[in-house]
Amino acid sequence: VRSAEEVCHFLQHEFVDLPAIVVLDSNGEPNAPAHSKFIELGLIDSWAECHPDQTLDRPPTFHNFEGPQFRVPSSWALPQNCDPGTLGTDGRKTCHIDWILH
Repeated sequence: VRSAEEVCHFLQHEFVDLPAIVVLDSNGEPNAPAHSKFIELGLIDSWAECHPDQTLDRPPTFHNFEGPQFRVPSSWALPQNCDPGTLGTDGRKTCHIDWILH
């Protein structure tokens, strides 16, 4: 969350009145704390803007992509397998972990 605050602070003070695009491999789901902080501080999630009916139901963006039928095993969301701060508000791990914000 601190990094999200620092990025937004930098953009708000160094890029005043200039368009900005933030692209990151966040390892956190939509609505996880870092994602929420970016939104709270004024950035817009490009996927959510273009797909308002699918803001949480996104295709996985996952490094070992196994094709469009890939589904994340529910065991990946267990505390021993991931940081709870990377999960979305519903506690799911969908592997939509790469974001484009503007």
